[in-house]
Amino acid sequence: MRSAATAARWWDTLETDWLVLDTELLPWSAKAKELLQRQYAATGTAATTALATAKQLLGAAAARCVDVGTLAQRTEDRRHDVASYINAYRQLGSYPARPVSGLGED
Repeated sequence: MRSAATAARWWDTLETDWLVLDTELLPWSAKAKELLQRQYAATGTAATTALATAKQLLGAAAARCVDVGTLAQRTEDRRHDVASYINAYRQLGSYPARPVSGLGED
């Protein structure tokens, strides 16, 4: 890293003699499935459940002649957004993890 920073003239450009690097030691594919299950799946499940309940309650209100048109449409739009979110993280989790044997690998 020092050689690369020197070749790129970072020391002069940044007017410093030190750098802090915030990096990931594991490639995305090595930790993706566990991260997706622990963080993203829970959000998708909570949103799906909450919006399904909201849709039922709005339907009940509409049956009592309460005007819920705008709110019902916004809720349906959110249900579509959540479905897109779930689809996106499921696609990320479908990439196979490949073995990594050293730091020099991409």
